[in-house]
Amino acid sequence: MSGDPLSHWWQHTLSVARWEGPGEAGGDSFAAPVDVVGFYSDRTEYSGGQVVAAGRFAFPMDVDYIPVQSRVTLPDLFGGRDVIVVSVAVGDAGSQPVPAHQEIGVL
Repeated sequence: MSGDPLSHWWQHTLSVARWEGPGEAGGDSFAAPVDVVGFYSDRTEYSGGQVVAAGRFAFPMDVDYIPVQSRVTLPDLFGGRDVIVVSVAVGDAGSQPVPAHQEIGVL
């Protein structure tokens, strides 16, 4: 990541079990968990009579794609809870002079 202009921001490690699709027994199938380093921000809000905790995790472009429905374990700093990936964004800057990155949203 030495050529990554955002490398100084990557300071949180999350454990990610990528969703692989429906499993044979009727449940979902997941790859073995791997650690991914990036930047996590947590948000809690009150909406419609419920408290909802959600977060965003930005990480380097060279990390393998993390699909929606993947399982993520947050670091202890953010409660160490297990969450599900509900959104994915890829910020490929192409030829533009801005940093490329990926981002997932979790609930």
